[in-house]
Amino acid sequence: MQSELEKAYQPKSVESKTYQMWERSGFFNPDKLPGVRKNAFSIAMPPPNVTGELHLGHATALTIEDLLTRYHRMAGDKTLYLPGTDHAGISTQVMVERLIATQGLSKHKIGRDQFLKRVWSWKKKYGSRITEQVRQLGTSCDWSRERFTMDEELTKTVQHAFITMFNDGLIYRGNRIVNWCPRCASALSDLEVKHQEASSKLWFIRYPLFGSTKYLVVATTRPETMLGDSAVAVNPSDKRYKNYVGKSVILPLTNREIPIITDERVDPAFGTGAVKVTPAHDHLDYEIGEDHSLPIINVIGQNGQLTKDAGEFYGKSVQQARHEIVQRLEEDELLEKTVEYVHNLARCERCSAPIEPLISKQWFIRAKPLAKPAIAAVKKGKVKITPQRFEKVYYHWMNNIKDWCISRQLWWGHQIPIWYCGTQYDLPEKRMGFHKNVVPQLLKNKIKTYRLRDHKLRTGDSVAFENSQTGEVFGTSIIQKVEQTTVGEIQLNDKDHHDTYKNREKLIAAFKRHHPKRKITNTTPVSIYTYTFSPLDEDMKGCGAIIPSADKPKHCPKCKHSKHLIQDPDTLDTWFSSSLWTFSTLGWPNKTKDLKTFHPTSVMETGWDILFFWVARMIMMSLYFTKEVPFKNVYLHGLVLDRHGKKMSKSKGTGVDPLLMTEKYGTDAIRMSLTLGTAPGQDFRLYEEKIAGYRNFINKLWNVSRYILANNQTVDKKLTNLSLADRWILSEFQILTKRVTDEIKKFNFSDAGTALYDFLWHEFADWYLEVSKASRNDGVLQHILENFLKLAHPFMPFVSEEIWQRWQGNSKSKLLMIQAWPSVDKKLLDKESKKQFGLIKQFVTGIRNFRSEHKIAASEKVTVYYWGKNIKLVAENSESIKLLACVGTLENKKHSKPTGTFSGLDYFIEHKQSGEVRQKDIENISKYIQKIEQKLSNKKFIANAPKEIIEQEKQKLDEQRDRLKKLL
Repeated sequence: MQSELEKAYQPKSVESKTYQMWERSGFFNPDKLPGVRKNAFSIAMPPPNVTGELHLGHATALTIEDLLTRYHRMAGDKTLYLPGTDHAGISTQVMVERLIATQGLSKHKIGRDQFLKRVWSWKKKYGSRITEQVRQLGTSCDWSRERFTMDEELTKTVQHAFITMFNDGLIYRGNRIVNWCPRCASALSDLEVKHQEASSKLWFIRYPLFGSTKYLVVATTRPETMLGDSAVAVNPSDKRYKNYVGKSVILPLTNREIPIITDERVDPAFGTGAVKVTPAHDHLDYEIGEDHSLPIINVIGQNGQLTKDAGEFYGKSVQQARHEIVQRLEEDELLEKTVEYVHNLARCERCSAPIEPLISKQWFIRAKPLAKPAIAAVKKGKVKITPQRFEKVYYHWMNNIKDWCISRQLWWGHQIPIWYCGTQYDLPEKRMGFHKNVVPQLLKNKIKTYRLRDHKLRTGDSVAFENSQTGEVFGTSIIQKVEQTTVGEIQLNDKDHHDTYKNREKLIAAFKRHHPKRKITNTTPVSIYTYTFSPLDEDMKGCGAIIPSADKPKHCPKCKHSKHLIQDPDTLDTWFSSSLWTFSTLGWPNKTKDLKTFHPTSVMETGWDILFFWVARMIMMSLYFTKEVPFKNVYLHGLVLDRHGKKMSKSKGTGVDPLLMTEKYGTDAIRMSLTLGTAPGQDFRLYEEKIAGYRNFINKLWNVSRYILANNQTVDKKLTNLSLADRWILSEFQILTKRVTDEIKKFNFSDAGTALYDFLWHEFADWYLEVSKASRNDGVLQHILENFLKLAHPFMPFVSEEIWQRWQGNSKSKLLMIQAWPSVDKKLLDKESKKQFGLIKQFVTGIRNFRSEHKIAASEKVTVYYWGKNIKLVAENSESIKLLACVGTLENKKHSKPTGTFSGLDYFIEHKQSGEVRQKDIENISKYIQKIEQKLSNKKFIANAPKEIIEQEKQKLDEQRDRLKKLL
């Protein structure tokens, strides 16, 4: 032993230097592990967001992944734990946008190229924060193989995958309903949408029946979307509306006739049971609309304002339109009532803006053809899910899978490898219309326009200019300046406007031509937009061909001559690149050695909440591209809750910061608290006291080791001259070794960790170490310690490695992390020793209980007489029993009044106060017997008490009478 262990374990002084020692050793790399390793074990770290900070979800996953990694490395496998980070498209972009906003800039002002340069600069500066935090958890990843989803090699992989699926007809572009964030101006995945309870209202609106004075009452939480209603739906089993089905209603405020239909998906208990169907603005309504061939009317635009299809409400914000629509319904006596209502409001996870479900032209993957083989892979056992009950969830999701929206309107991410011949696919979303007579003016010198309607444009915005009569786009512009003024303040004879006005009356007359019904005065607000204009010529329009290519083609392969090729500006959903994670990180599509050795990976460990969003998609994509499953096992951990079983909240002060806890209690304590007391797929509670409790256990291991290694030398661990206690503890350790090994293999990490905890604390420390103080066998002590440290290493890597190094030396070859995993020595299994030592424990426990009941001080020795069977066993282990139970004299002698008896052995305990204590016990028991007898003689009690209560009282009486009999 190199140095004596201090009195207390100090994790702060240990963890950083120990991790550096591990990393320098090179053993995180499977190619550098010692020995011949035939079997491979691999696990890919679910890549945390590069913007992120370590939270308990990460900590749980990393702990379990590293536990498996360390076990398999010690078990002799060629073990790879591959780390990496995700570029986190939307969250990273939002973060950098906020950063440049503090400098008075926006992404539009600096342009796409400059913005991306700033994102890469940010990533270079801050991107390593999360990986450093991952290291703090002790994760033994192969950092030489670390990957980032935007690495050049992975970008090429993503492009290859997209182009392959596009050419195979599995990727298409179309108009479908998506989650849209007006603030981020992008489609979002379901996982990027959070739901928060919000107080709102339920409006009950009267829809007049066509050709009748009657009406149907429809309840809705979103009256503004009614302008896009295509039908009213009722459940076919709802008898209230049997006579209405097949008829139609007049949609309020629009005078549009819409049908009354039936659909099983309508909840009769919601509102009145009759619901409005708005396919463009609700996911369920979209499905109903598809099944019933209903028209789709998009009344809310991507900017969060109402569209031209909203009629008089065009250009209004959602909230403003809601207010005005409700007001109009009240005026028309079509609002029956309003009630308070609490519902889940969908918000963008990154910016918290309300989500608008709307129809948008996006890129999609046809999911059903991919889902079929992925379902079969689980059914055939090629992929096993733990816990197994989640297989039903998996099947349900996969059997009802919808096409996957993979495009995002972001600049940060993998830009879609699609090129368009000409500019028609590269036109800005924002539009501004001009009268056909004004179009020629824009081709000359017109660079300014006056608008009574505020288009909500900002400096730097790209805008497509279209002919108001034909809808044809004739050019594009960049807004240079936006001014808010009034009709009376507009400069007359402004040549930048092209049309000049000699007086205010002619200016007002010009406005009236566009707004004949509106009253216009000098105080009417006006927006003045100044812009640069770029016309579209015929050559730039191109043939419109869609060209899949990672690099820009030299010319259009369809029309053969056009070189005006524009790349699709959208980027791919981060889940697309991460769905390729298990094989893209190993070199696919190239046939690399890593891919051959480590794919399929052995285990995918993640939270149950992303089984569908990520795990299922990885299975689909891996089967499609590699013809193999991505992993053989899926382990789903539960979500971490606060002490009350609720979701943790930093704002409410119920969150637990894993990094803060590692600072306070050490990393091993947080790892143990995230492993023990948990079950696969089961949410679990975590609080500081639990972490502190495992810190105490780690200190227990340290102190046990300190005791064993107190002689400051390593002994020859030959297991000879074994006592009963030696044979018992060695046998128990074989059982422990098998239990821990089996439970890890079955992913029962809590059971494995609990077995370690119970053995060290309750068997080894409480019993064997105490016995060893009477008869110490250093060979057995060090044998148990050596192998216990190995078993404990995956759970508590830092403290176990520190004890090992201080004991065995700190050479590279002696690192605990590469020691062989203990195996069961069947020759040491000894059932008889368990039975015999169990009797000793029972005898000692009986004496201890007597001492406790009679408050006998630990310093006071008692005399114990024993007789009957097993006297030889007691005699042979008398010194151990005396030490364990604080017995002064232990004599084989019969006594007339036994204190206790078990397994044919009677014993009597004598100490200086035993006579007084016995008399006091006799008095107390007699009083208790009398009290029970009085209760049982009470006729009222017997008449009213349940039979089981009466039986319990009778049983108590018999027990106390037996106790009294023994004392008399």
